[in-house]
Amino acid sequence: MVAAPGITKVADLRGKTVAVDSLTTGYAFAMRGMFADAGLNSNDVTYVAKGATGLRYRALTEGAFDATLLTPPYNAQANEKGFRTLGRAVDVFHHYVGIVGIARRPWLAAHTPTAIAYLRAYRAALTAVAGDRRGGLAVLTARDPNLTPIASETTYDAMFAKDSGFSRTCAIDVEGVRTVLRLRAAYEPPGAGTDPAPYIDMSILRALG
Repeated sequence: MVAAPGITKVADLRGKTVAVDSLTTGYAFAMRGMFADAGLNSNDVTYVAKGATGLRYRALTEGAFDATLLTPPYNAQANEKGFRTLGRAVDVFHHYVGIVGIARRPWLAAHTPTAIAYLRAYRAALTAVAGDRRGGLAVLTARDPNLTPIASETTYDAMFAKDSGFSRTCAIDVEGVRTVLRLRAAYEPPGAGTDPAPYIDMSILRALG
């Protein structure tokens, strides 16, 4: 959660306007959970929908609202402009899944070799980049020449942080999925249940060995 200069803690957002990508998606529920952890309820802030992360970053820095959730590299770029990070979802919930790979079951059944090959290549790429910080930073800056050195380094470090970065083995954080479902059930009842099992298929991971 990144906020405008002068806002130093989550509780300072009482009476302020905060932005999410959509009012009925996971990040909106994560933000509500973070506010609840700080003693605020849904009526204490005004929520607005503001598209993708890049759009929210630009709108935040232009003063359109007071806070939003940002992922790297946008949070680092905002920090460089004087905007303050107030907290991370993983620090509040301890387990939280924000980025996942999803496939429809019929497609997965019909394209199992493709899914296995994709995940094998993905896992190999993660291993290679995690073991070569200099090379990984070079890839980041080549993809986005507007990134400053600090933003690039912050993004790389976030990608491979032990508590919240990408899983190098592609393992699924079941407790993180449970947190997402619990938040959805709390803020968009009746939700989709709180049992992660119906939404997880381990067959591809088992096939990777």
